[in-house]
Formats: sequence, structure tokens, C-alpha cells
Amino acid sequence: MSQPTQDTKQKYTDPIGDLTRMYQQLEEVVGDRKLSPQNAAAICTAYMKLTEATRLPGAKKKELVLEVVKRYAKEHLDGEEEANMLMFTDLFLPSIIDTFVSVANGRITFSIDEGDCCCPIFSSSK
Repeated sequence: MSQPTQDTKQKYTDPIGDLTRMYQQLEEVVGDRKLSPQNAAAICTAYMKLTEATRLPGAKKKELVLEVVKRYAKEHLDGEEEANMLMFTDLFLPSIIDTFVSVANGRITFSIDEGDCCCPIFSSSK
């Protein structure tokens, strides 16, 4: 495995080694799967729970997650797969993370009235 980029070292130099530790944890979360734009949201949701153990503020946790996902993509994917994952990470993952955090913190709520929904999986089976 290659070392973090110089930019990464400058952003995340701290005594507890968040970047290295979080990278190893991402490898465990991904497991045998292949990280891709199709499963990135699910993998990042599970992975974001691990960032709660860091002593970083919320914005830094988000930066850490994004940096670790990019590093993982660069080290485990090639060619078009790598390019697609890096583009997805830059363009969509920040908004996905913000949305997950808002839902987890109760700033976004969902209310579905049974029987008043157009989607059969949310409707009651009376």
C-alpha cells in the first residue's frame, strides 16, 4: 500500500493517527466487496459510524471520510473504476454525508401516513 499524499499528511497530522486508523477500518467495512458508486452510500453509512470515535469536529470528520475513501479508491481501483469513484466522491458523497448527518440529528424527518402513500411498500396491507 502506498503512503498518504503530502496533502493528506498536512491536513491530518495528529497524534492519534486518524487517517491510518480510519483507512484500516474502511478496509474492514468494505471487506470482500468492491467500492463503487453503486454501493458507496451504504459503505459510507456504515463507515461514518466509526468516525464517531474520533476526537475531530463534524466538518473534519467529513473531510477525513472523503480523504480516506479517495485514498482507498486510488489504492484498490484502476482506470475507469478509479476515475468514476473519485468523481462520485468529489461530486456526490459530500451531499450524501450531509444528508445522513441531518437525518441522524433529526433535522430531516420523514412522516408517511399509512394508506395515503403512492408507494405500495409503505402502504398498509389492510
